[in-house]
Amino acid sequence: MHMTRQMTKTGKFVVAASASALLLAAGNSQASINWDTFPYSLQSEYVSYNFEVQQNGGQFLNTEGYVFGESSTSNSASSYADIVKTSPNTAPLGSVLSMNAGSQGTGTSASPPDGLSIQSFAEMTFSGFDDSTLAIISAQQQATTNALRRLTVDTAGFYNFSANLLGHINYPDEYLVSDIRITASFSGFIYNGPGSELTSLTDDTTLDFDLIGGDPSQNADVYLQSQTDSGKPIFYQMGIGIYFNTNFSNLNWLEGTATPIDFLDEDGNGHIYIGTETDPLKLTCALTPAAPAIPTPLPGAALLLFSGLSSLAFFRRKAKA
Repeated sequence: MHMTRQMTKTGKFVVAASASALLLAAGNSQASINWDTFPYSLQSEYVSYNFEVQQNGGQFLNTEGYVFGESSTSNSASSYADIVKTSPNTAPLGSVLSMNAGSQGTGTSASPPDGLSIQSFAEMTFSGFDDSTLAIISAQQQATTNALRRLTVDTAGFYNFSANLLGHINYPDEYLVSDIRITASFSGFIYNGPGSELTSLTDDTTLDFDLIGGDPSQNADVYLQSQTDSGKPIFYQMGIGIYFNTNFSNLNWLEGTATPIDFLDEDGNGHIYIGTETDPLKLTCALTPAAPAIPTPLPGAALLLFSGLSSLAFFRRKAKA
């Protein structure tokens, strides 16, 4: 499914998938990825997660008789398996306007065996809306969906880190989408023992996703190792996130009257969304062993020197088939 966005004025959203790793000259024969072998203080696969709808609702006005209503709902997950959804009371527009928003992981207590997956959406549905008398003073939809997962590898070598985004965005350019951020990340760190802080190994390298006619799937080969030269274990962290904040209004603030909504049809019907309940934005990322490779720098490769580690990080964008 291709990512589309209609009636936009920003032209582009960016999905950043970052991949960072420490390089050693070794192969990748029979490599395996371990999602659950950590010291006691790092035992949880899901180091942190947040599935939350911070705001869904607003202030609503019927200019005939000046009937005013205000409602906003919020909800957050209390467990990794929770599916968070909210729908506010939009009275006095309740029969002609509905607002739905949601946030979740896989909807179960487990992630995919090779990575992470999250979903989120926000939509406004107009049904017989009279935009000559019905005003939306301010309708805001804000949601945060993210999760982190830690892993180790038992064999130094190349691995493939990939991210894929599915879903659709349809939001009119005359209304405000103040922020949309979609990220997948991968980084490494050293565990210095109980009670000690983690030491980050690398800076992130990013892959950009152009969601307007671009490819919503990206991947990179990363070279990983199980421990440092001094024998300290290396852990890796995969992160994934969708965040958005919208604000919709059809109120003429100077005159206190409703203004026409140009995407409604002649019967006052219309639908705008950042993903929908039946077709949400869905972001997945995975780490899988790659074929054995010799880490020889290629044109366009990014090389980073880590202070004090006397090693190089090597990243390469994987060629499209």
